Amino acid sequence: MLDEEFSGTKRPSMNPQHFHHLPFTEVDACGDNDNLPTVHVLNDDCLDMILSYFDLVELFQLSLVCRRWYNLCIYKISCSNYFSTETFKNYNVDWQKRYEILSSTSVDAVMSVLCLTHHLKSLSLSKVVGLNAERLSTIADFLPNVKELELCWELDLDEAFFQVIGERFVKNLECLMVQSWHADNMKLLLKDARNLKFLSITGSDDDDYPNQFCLTDFFSTDNPLMCICFQRFSHLHPDSMSFIFKNFAATLEYVDLSYTNLQGLGNCSISLPELVNMKVFIAPIDISDTPIGDNGQPEQTRCTHQLVSVLKLMPNLRVLDLTYNLHLTSNGVDIVDILANHCPLLEQLFLGCCWISAEKLVNLQKLSFLKRLDLDHCQSKIEMCFDLPSYDYAASFWNISTFVIPHLKELEHFSLTHSYWTDTTMDRRIQGHELFEFLKNAGPKFKGIFLTTAKSQDGGEPYEFVAEAVKMCKTLNRTSMMKIYLQNQMFINKDSALIMDYFDSISPPFVQVKFTDYSFSEKLYSSDVRSKYVNLPKILM
Repeated sequence: MLDEEFSGTKRPSMNPQHFHHLPFTEVDACGDNDNLPTVHVLNDDCLDMILSYFDLVELFQLSLVCRRWYNLCIYKISCSNYFSTETFKNYNVDWQKRYEILSSTSVDAVMSVLCLTHHLKSLSLSKVVGLNAERLSTIADFLPNVKELELCWELDLDEAFFQVIGERFVKNLECLMVQSWHADNMKLLLKDARNLKFLSITGSDDDDYPNQFCLTDFFSTDNPLMCICFQRFSHLHPDSMSFIFKNFAATLEYVDLSYTNLQGLGNCSISLPELVNMKVFIAPIDISDTPIGDNGQPEQTRCTHQLVSVLKLMPNLRVLDLTYNLHLTSNGVDIVDILANHCPLLEQLFLGCCWISAEKLVNLQKLSFLKRLDLDHCQSKIEMCFDLPSYDYAASFWNISTFVIPHLKELEHFSLTHSYWTDTTMDRRIQGHELFEFLKNAGPKFKGIFLTTAKSQDGGEPYEFVAEAVKMCKTLNRTSMMKIYLQNQMFINKDSALIMDYFDSISPPFVQVKFTDYSFSEKLYSSDVRSKYVNLPKILM
């Protein structure tokens, strides 16, 4: 193994009390050609702190410097809690050539590190060439304390592989993240699980690989489940989520059904227990599967009723993502009113591309705890919905600015971007005084608004309304900074710097205009949301 290669016949002690520490008088503190001190003048405590900023692979490289650094680095490796094979992608090529043990087969490189990480609690495996069930069993011998395991797409997850995980890892796991659509393999994996708090299974949205399976067949209710993720399951069994909600209502805090099209809610009913601990519910759907009627309107589905019923059971919900759920605006369903009455504690709300009318958006004023609101509309996602009525972008913004924002004193960020290149596809552009109304009514905690500028029909500059609003802001008595983020569709050119200089010259001290290439909704990171709202142990975040 690698440590033996470096240490020779006798491996130095990894006890920190036995670290080699030269007295200052014995250290050559100057370089050969200058009067600067070298790193060797630092004591072990200082070096230990510096080494804390390096990953395991980098620590292996640093262990080659000298015997003292070897002792320090190997000890740091042995005390590490987390390891991911992604770190091997950053190997220096020359270093690999020098030590062929790391470049011949990546599984040897991985095992060379893992054989030293006796305290490892979190392991992520991806793109490990040569990793099979036998090697994985050996890794399990190295790592008796693993609590979190992530298995990514690139692995060859055959039946024997799943069996080893089920027998050697799962009994002690508290967090399992796996990407697979084979129901039989998942049964091998989960049948002995009893301590899982976090379970994430990513399927395939390819119809050639049906991924319908039901947890009721093999998942024990003894697991203290807090977070469940079913992502990209095109055929999620209708009993799956009703089983989860009924049996884990007392512990469940986080549910992610991204692009599952909500089939798993099919058998949910109003008889479910109240989900009092639920904090995060993420359920954006694949819009290509949204049923469209003969009149060009989105049809209400069975999922519409079940989804609304489930949301009514979440009185303490903090984060909700329903992006692309067009069906929630059909047949008289008023999703904003439902949320205002049943989920009053919401802090982050994502209703992008839900086509909610300007009139119904007014009820958002009841969600007084909102810190983040996303109403983005992305034209590129709705090619199959050409017959839908055009969205009144400007009217929605005016209603939000006038009737909603004055009541949202906790609001920090707001987004209403679109993908229209010109305003010919919109009923009306946002006007400068409307943006000023928004900024004037924003509370003291407000930090930023995301908008899109469109080329006007009359040939005017696409950012004129922003300039007008910024000039009007000089009349406001405000001290906290507000930023206006403009989706960078029109400004990726040589004039961008000049435009920014122009905005800097006309803006008051508390307003800053910035260009951005991404929409606000792209900043929703599941790990960040979990760490803020879910009471998982730190190692599981």
